[in-house]
Amino acid sequence: MHQRVVGLLIFAVAGGLFFYALPAATGDVRWLGLGVSLLAAMGCVYYWLTGGGTVFVLSRAFVALVPVAVIAVFLTLAVAQGEDPTENRILIAAIVVAGGWIVGFVTQELRRLDERLEKRRDLTKALRAEVQAIVELNRKFDWEEAIAEARKDFAGDEDFVPFLLYFHETDVLRRVVAEIDILRNEQIEEVYAFFHLMHKIRQIAERLEGKNYRELPARRRQTVYIRLLRLHGEIVDTGVRALSALDKEPFGGVVQWRD
Repeated sequence: MHQRVVGLLIFAVAGGLFFYALPAATGDVRWLGLGVSLLAAMGCVYYWLTGGGTVFVLSRAFVALVPVAVIAVFLTLAVAQGEDPTENRILIAAIVVAGGWIVGFVTQELRRLDERLEKRRDLTKALRAEVQAIVELNRKFDWEEAIAEARKDFAGDEDFVPFLLYFHETDVLRRVVAEIDILRNEQIEEVYAFFHLMHKIRQIAERLEGKNYRELPARRRQTVYIRLLRLHGEIVDTGVRALSALDKEPFGGVVQWRD
């Protein structure tokens, strides 16, 4: 989105220069082109200063304002044909009321947007820290080597039962998945893929602690345990993709209204 806005700004500036270079004889066409180019350039600069969230709220307000503007134009034309000054005062009052409604709508939406962004920032920071910790922990292990050692252990002792030292803690992951819509669409898929992987690992790990697993034949115990180790081997790649998605924050504008 940010790149498209930059491209639009370049196009608007180029269009403004083009219309400015037209001869004065072109009249209205020249001024109309300059006006449109200036408005486009101003919109891009405003996006650069305030970010995409503010522009989104203002665009919604603009859409809501369109029918009001149409009615105002018809009222203006009707008043222009009359001679009663009272009608002018009524029209001015109506415009003020409509303007106040738009300002109130924009202010409320900006407040809601700021609260949502703050909540998303807090959750994203905690989520990034948890995923990063899990990824770094699993980088230290050679899971193919662990699988080879597990095969030797099972081959040397049919009664061998693996012992798990710990489970990965995923409290923040579970909390975020419960309200996954707080994340951006580009982040949801990768974060949920990481959560699904960690959830599957925890399910298998918990079954390894149970009596039913110990009573399985040695071959099936080996299959389940190696499956668990292979899933651990996927943690780093899946976690890196989740971290990359979490790092892609929306452009918040140059002007930051927070510490």
